[in-house]
Amino acid sequence: MNSRGRTTGLAGRGPSRKVMIIAGLVVFAAIDVALVMLAFGWGRVEPQAATSMSPAETVEDDSDPRETEAASSPPAGVDAPRTAPRLLSATSDTVAWRSEGGTCDERGALELTVDGGETWGAAYPATDGLGRPLWISAADYTAVQSTVGFEETCEPRDVRTFDSGASWTQDDQVVANSVLLDPLDPSQVVWGGDVVEGPCEDMHQVAVSGGVAGVICGGGSLWSYTSESAEWIRTGVQNAVALGGSDGRWIAAVESNDCEGVSLVEFDLASVESLACAPTEPEVETVLDVSGNALWLWAGDQVMISTDLGRSFN
Repeated sequence: MNSRGRTTGLAGRGPSRKVMIIAGLVVFAAIDVALVMLAFGWGRVEPQAATSMSPAETVEDDSDPRETEAASSPPAGVDAPRTAPRLLSATSDTVAWRSEGGTCDERGALELTVDGGETWGAAYPATDGLGRPLWISAADYTAVQSTVGFEETCEPRDVRTFDSGASWTQDDQVVANSVLLDPLDPSQVVWGGDVVEGPCEDMHQVAVSGGVAGVICGGGSLWSYTSESAEWIRTGVQNAVALGGSDGRWIAAVESNDCEGVSLVEFDLASVESLACAPTEPEVETVLDVSGNALWLWAGDQVMISTDLGRSFN
């Protein structure tokens, strides 16, 4: 009887224990989300909301490309000199990290959104708040790695976080994944820690996808580079203001008379395909990034998102 009584008593408490376990998991998940929101001061930054072109022919130019690009004027919306560019790294159609450009001795934040750019929260990779990100690469809303430039010399330090920016760790292994413009010499790309001489004197954007690097020069020409060939090849894209890629696919935003804003094109070395027009403000600094079929465009104060690789926008 005593044994049966104890067994009956345990069985009677079983449902309550299950309810308590489920309730505990729900509370834990809620606390996790709340901590991320608290760490970022959720809702503190609210941006204003986030193109077609005929295929261009590959340009053959016998002149020295470095001399040609050096003589061209800077792209619209980019103030010179700048030591760190505007950056954007998306991981889905709702999650992205970004950083505004500026000098390395200023207070530079990494910002995170988990709601498609409706709200952004700021994290600072340096304990004193100083330093400017030179390159960022995100894995999800918790994990991002960055090369941060410090002081007037933009001394680089490689850092990463696994808790949405609540804490940061200096990690020298990050350099193996990084690709950035030399903050003090815009004619050089630093890829995996190695310096690569660029195709022009005034590069202002760089990206890597599928083992290929792409850069935009001051006149809007777009070039690609592979470590195997060790040479720059000029693509058929003209008047480019932003570029990004994912899984070996490349997208560029270009200035076009056919669009009120910018035209988005998908390209490789052999072709250029028109996608859609994005109604951005004229002459504003623009960056884009691609994650799967999600394309993010950050132009001036606008953040625009496409879930079909730039063929339409929300």
